[in-house]
Amino acid sequence: MLTHFAQLANVAMDELESLYRGLEEQGLEELRRLGIGADRVVFERAADVRYVGQEHAVAVAVPASVGDEMARGAIKQAFDEAHQVRFSHSAPNEPAELVSLRVSVLGRMEKPALPHIPTRRDLQPSAEAQRPSRTVIHDDEPVECAVFDRPKLLAGNHITGPAVIEEPASSTLLRSGDLALVSEWGHLLLQLRELR
Repeated sequence: MLTHFAQLANVAMDELESLYRGLEEQGLEELRRLGIGADRVVFERAADVRYVGQEHAVAVAVPASVGDEMARGAIKQAFDEAHQVRFSHSAPNEPAELVSLRVSVLGRMEKPALPHIPTRRDLQPSAEAQRPSRTVIHDDEPVECAVFDRPKLLAGNHITGPAVIEEPASSTLLRSGDLALVSEWGHLLLQLRELR
């Protein structure tokens, strides 16, 4: 962001374009330091604009290039429309002034690969994933449940309820006949007894 006070009608558009390019170069340099190449960067320009004599400015999108008179008109029109939306009135015949220039610099990154968890050949969880069973109240009745340590489950494991799958942040309760399948990403895919 760059503070830049100027009446929109009088500002030199080539100077305005130069200021925006300077902001874009600063942002691009920051992304280069993070390893994001220029071919993966997108710029979004905006300006804080207000009517001359007013205190409050409105942020409006600015064209990708502001070096000509068409851009001047586009900025004024965008400001009048934004002012109408925000304050329920506008004054298209009144002069506007720039308060500050803004550039958002967006770096496109590769989608990260989802980590797969190890796969187990048979469907049963390993002895290492099992904890001592315990009694849990299901529908107001005590039921003996197998208990499993979720971080130790492997892709392909099947767990049939009644069972409890524990992890640090939560527990998953399987009623009698419910089934949990462990996906290749470690998700628990539940099949409820009444829906199977």
